[in-house]
Amino acid sequence: MISDIGLLTREGMEHFYMVFKDMKHWRDEDWEDPFPDEPFPNKPWGKGAPEMYRKMLVERKLSRINQNEGKGPLIKVRAVAVFDTVGSLGIPNVSFLNHMGLAKSTKEFRLYDTNLSDRIEYAFHALALDEHRPPFAPTVWERTAKNKNTTDLRQVWFPGNHGNVGGGWEDAGMANMSLAWMMDQLASIGVEFDEASIARMIAHLEKTYHKLAEKEDVKLPHPVNKQPRPVGNLEAAAILSGVNPDAGEKAGSESSDGEDGRGCCPGGCCSGLGSKVKSLLFSQKQLHWGVEPFCENSVPVRPWALGALLDTESWMYKLAGHDIRSPGTYKKLDPMTGRETKVFLEDTNERMHSSVRVRLALKGLGLNDQEEWKAPALQGNWRLRKTTVKIVDPIPSSIATWEPVGLIDSVHTSVNKGLKNMLGVYGGGTDAASINTSQAPTTVDIIVEQQRPLEIDAKKGYRWVWEWCGSMKDAPPQRLIVEEPLGPFERQLLRLTGGVPNVYEYAETVKNMDGRKI
Repeated sequence: MISDIGLLTREGMEHFYMVFKDMKHWRDEDWEDPFPDEPFPNKPWGKGAPEMYRKMLVERKLSRINQNEGKGPLIKVRAVAVFDTVGSLGIPNVSFLNHMGLAKSTKEFRLYDTNLSDRIEYAFHALALDEHRPPFAPTVWERTAKNKNTTDLRQVWFPGNHGNVGGGWEDAGMANMSLAWMMDQLASIGVEFDEASIARMIAHLEKTYHKLAEKEDVKLPHPVNKQPRPVGNLEAAAILSGVNPDAGEKAGSESSDGEDGRGCCPGGCCSGLGSKVKSLLFSQKQLHWGVEPFCENSVPVRPWALGALLDTESWMYKLAGHDIRSPGTYKKLDPMTGRETKVFLEDTNERMHSSVRVRLALKGLGLNDQEEWKAPALQGNWRLRKTTVKIVDPIPSSIATWEPVGLIDSVHTSVNKGLKNMLGVYGGGTDAASINTSQAPTTVDIIVEQQRPLEIDAKKGYRWVWEWCGSMKDAPPQRLIVEEPLGPFERQLLRLTGGVPNVYEYAETVKNMDGRKI
């Protein structure tokens, strides 16, 4: 919109609705304008309309194209960061009514333009693999040749439906992953976040799981911490070694196997849960979150990448039909009709989040926990591969943390002292007790430790990619989807919710993943 008409002024914003309607129908020969005199009369239509319309807005001081009262550089958008944007804005498009010619067109509710403008410097888009409702078809962005060097486009696919990617369900375990990813993208261009935000996210999630359990007055088979996880609780040693700090023994050393390795832990860790809680936390079939040994050390908190993938049961959306998403294969739409053309989108720069591979390796559950997750959006077309080819990432692995650890010593000491004062642990005295207290880890120290690069990634010497294995007749131009590496905020989230043993590390030990066809 800014590319077409500039940035509306305060007065221009009073006419936003009419301007937006005009933009949508510039090339619509059958359009009858309900506001022929707003924001001005004799509005241009057809070829050349955008340029003339923009000029007329600027002349009336309803819009601006340049900064500093028109004397500075072009007005641009620093970043657009969105979660699973859909073209129809979720307006139900009921399939059988369409066939009968009875359905109202959703054209009025569609997003105007899904191509990225060269006025956008950064574009970050988290996409949901498991959303299947046709009204929620994804608006996958493309970067045309003219703005390849002006826009940094990053689009990543996550497990889950529309509500799992961006939030909306009570179980926010999956949504937290896409949020942490988005925080990393924004941090990479200078946006600052509150140091304790990840810890608060986890505390809220843990409260939710325990609340569900306590509704049934559940006697959990293992001791669990009913209080929010404190900011300073570093579990690095336990996580890396696979030791359960509560049980004091190797996690998963022995377990009773069930179907597909889903047997419960020794003593049946789920046996104490009421049927309602089992339905909420597991499924109607009482399946477990994944293979051994994660059940024993996680109840009732589901580990990283194994959160619930929830699906709406609304009859209206069921009438709308079923449309499985297809990463890497989306095509351009006709701007006049909204119908798909035969031309693939250009330069979408799609990537796959590592939680996809981890959930598959650990046999996580599918929608509404009804069966094992098989990643239907990838079935038949993509397979996992290891590669040693060097891949350039927008957030280099050399970035160990977003915290200001590189400041001059005096400044860094001042920052640490200020944080210690905030936490009430800095005594300021010269006695031995005060000195020891003043040397306690600060919030920054703790977060730097949690955000540091993963040892397993540094040692393995390869990267994961998804390789096209479908029909070559229907093959898209981009036949390789790279697995997105974890950024500092994501690593912090993983270390605090990865479970024991750590799910990310455990997934690397699962056999037959290299070359696995989905």
